[in-house]
Amino acid sequence: MSERRALIVSGVRTGMGRELARLAAARGQRVFGCASSPAGRLAEDAELAALVDRGQLVYVQADVARRSELEAFRARFLEAGGVANLDALDVVANAGIARWGDPGEPAVYAALEQMRRINVDGTRHLAEVFQPELGAVARGSFVASSSIVAARGQAIAGNTQYMATKLEAQYYATGTLPNTPGFAGVRCFAVAPGVVPTPMILDELLLPMIFRTALFEAGRDAELAAELARLSPSDVPTANAAERLKAVLHDQLSADPAPFKRLLDALGDDPDLLRRGMVSLMRVARAPGPVRERVLEVLYALDLAVTPELVAERLLDQLASGETPRQRVLEIYSKSGRDPILRLMRSL
Repeated sequence: MSERRALIVSGVRTGMGRELARLAAARGQRVFGCASSPAGRLAEDAELAALVDRGQLVYVQADVARRSELEAFRARFLEAGGVANLDALDVVANAGIARWGDPGEPAVYAALEQMRRINVDGTRHLAEVFQPELGAVARGSFVASSSIVAARGQAIAGNTQYMATKLEAQYYATGTLPNTPGFAGVRCFAVAPGVVPTPMILDELLLPMIFRTALFEAGRDAELAAELARLSPSDVPTANAAERLKAVLHDQLSADPAPFKRLLDALGDDPDLLRRGMVSLMRVARAPGPVRERVLEVLYALDLAVTPELVAERLLDQLASGETPRQRVLEIYSKSGRDPILRLMRSL
């Protein structure tokens, strides 16, 4: 007889949460998902809407920062039968946001506070609200969403507050809950993805990584240098890191706004200038377009990024195995397992 398993996941509308719902449903699990968007927005996603129509996904609008809304989410889960007919229940605190800035700057203080409420408080709320159900099934699991920057303890400039929130969420799942009486017998761990091009990462982290990759390539790593050279057109000069970056993104840059091109021209090999210009670069290149698409191609080719689908698949495999990952952190940094992103981070 096959195992009767259900998945509860926050942040289900996009990124890893969406892929978890889609892949878990394909494995025969019933999925209960929440996000802050109204239920009507699900119609914009044909695959998720189909899961709802088939009864494989139950969606509830709930902001994880508001415990009362998660209590309503739990009530909907109980109405649908709760754990009465389940062998296993997996709860994944996936919802999260990233915000850049110095906490000493008044303009960004509110955004950083919001990040803490979602990344830290939201993780705690989800665990506490569903604790009775996790303890009632034969195999209950709780997973917090961490990040490579928390698991490896190294943020990039302007991103230390994001690292702090993810580190706190990680410790909550790996240190606090395993020593909490109400979670005795519940498998608790964190998942730490590398660079995952979710909407959040596209807006907040993706472009800085490719620019740093270009700098890193300038004589410091032969393997990445060779791969970037392969991606570059042969007739473009590559005298320095900025030229290498422009070569890799060559034809897309011609359609980009002038401020983006001027900043690229000024970069050279000056990492201080890169750090100062990072936020401006992201603001100019937020909108989807050819540059973003090309950056994704380059990151995947260099094995510096992982898809949300890959992370979701490996997390579901880990949950199905019944095992707890080493040191209670499941690290997923590359498709190949060679994890070149770690070499890049150590160089910065």
